[in-house]
Amino acid sequence: MDKYDVVVVGAGPGGSLLSYYLGTAGLKVLLIDRQPLPRYKACGGGITRRAATLIPFNLDSVVEDNPYRISVFWQGEFLYSHISTDPIISMVMRDKFDYFLTTQAISAGVNVLDGTNVTGVKPEKAGVIVATSGGNFNAGLVVGADGVNSRVARALGLHIVTRYNIALAAEIYPDDPERMSRHKHEVSFDLNVIPEGYGWIFPKRDHLSVGVFSSVRLAKNIRKYFEEYLRIKKIRDEYRVKNTGIRMIPIRPNANDVFGNMNGCVVGDAAGFADPITGEGIYYALRGAQLGAEMIIRYGSCGLPRYSEMLKSEFTEEIRAAEKMAVFYRFPRTTRYVLRRFPKYADYHVDVFCGGQSYYDLYRKVFSVKSLGKILSRFMG
Repeated sequence: MDKYDVVVVGAGPGGSLLSYYLGTAGLKVLLIDRQPLPRYKACGGGITRRAATLIPFNLDSVVEDNPYRISVFWQGEFLYSHISTDPIISMVMRDKFDYFLTTQAISAGVNVLDGTNVTGVKPEKAGVIVATSGGNFNAGLVVGADGVNSRVARALGLHIVTRYNIALAAEIYPDDPERMSRHKHEVSFDLNVIPEGYGWIFPKRDHLSVGVFSSVRLAKNIRKYFEEYLRIKKIRDEYRVKNTGIRMIPIRPNANDVFGNMNGCVVGDAAGFADPITGEGIYYALRGAQLGAEMIIRYGSCGLPRYSEMLKSEFTEEIRAAEKMAVFYRFPRTTRYVLRRFPKYADYHVDVFCGGQSYYDLYRKVFSVKSLGKILSRFMG
């Protein structure tokens, strides 16, 4: 039975980046993914500036577009726009982006086993046995980067209570390539095209990633809302829809959650961290990978209970503030009014994407007595 210091299950951004750091530190690491790599994943593929700063590599080779402009609409009606001198969100295809990170891990000495299912994880006194369709492996510890409903989390006995949001994403190709010019270097968000959520259009090199996101668990008829969104944006008849996929997005972790113990830990979607407003989880996966790698390199398995507390300390307050901000989805007309009259609040949100401030900072600014007083006085006046 081959023996590794760490077996990482899942070659998404969190699993691949964590493997890279561990390999660079000289640990013997095996990275396993159940699908042959590279593999497509339904996702908008937006890497926010604050997420990009966590990646220690140049991403130019996998970036499809660099939007400098964010525009917000309300059922097709223009509300707000922000233009930056630097890219706000970099556009990638997840198959290329994830595989790029995996190749960086390989360059750091990590062994990769793709197209392989993990069939069992059994903690032992002297480590963990990871059973797969390609054989069994002995590891000092195991990291679950295996997405929602993580098999690794269950096997390790970690306590993670998560609710879910839902998103539908698709790749849409124009019949006439010239039509792409109207979307280049701009991301657009449309409010009130789906209950308690938004629609998005992200430009890629030769097509658009288009989708809808809802903070309502298991929103009914999400495909119907998606088709209606295409109609509102007047792109249904001019583009061919490919690779439609529905994703469950883990959100709002419980205060009693445990993300690591002496046998292993979880990162990314397996830990249940994502932005309650946008559904974006790549930032949390990358940051979790940094923290997990640091604790493993410095303390081995003894660092993983501490890693669990670090995740809660760094993310919980942030996500709870964002969850409170997401209340605006329930009152779309009020949101439209606020964005029209107080665009600076949208500017603050863009600054969160860019890493200039946190959701906790944004929440304090929007819901301060002074801010609410201004909104109410204009609304009543």
